[in-house]
Amino acid sequence: MPRQSRKRSQPRGFTLLELMVVIVIIGLVTGITSVAVMDALRDARLKATQQSMIGLEEALKLYSVKHGRYPGTDLGLKVLVAEHLLDKSKMLADSWGNDFAY
Repeated sequence: MPRQSRKRSQPRGFTLLELMVVIVIIGLVTGITSVAVMDALRDARLKATQQSMIGLEEALKLYSVKHGRYPGTDLGLKVLVAEHLLDKSKMLADSWGNDFAY
């Protein structure tokens, strides 16, 4: 009896090489976009910290006008919150969570 050969009418799946190429491409795209996102996050934190520092400067000027002097280091920046010159005590720290020194 002659052996009949089967012809493949449908592809069975992807080859290992095709899968590896796709995985490498996904990895490259992920790496490139994550660098861009981290740079944007760093820039946003810098801008937020700069704005907080501007707010502190304005609050210190208002304190100086109200009391005729700037607060001493013994009072620190928390006196600005107590005097209601700053809305939030969160403004006493930078975007990384470090307290501003005065």
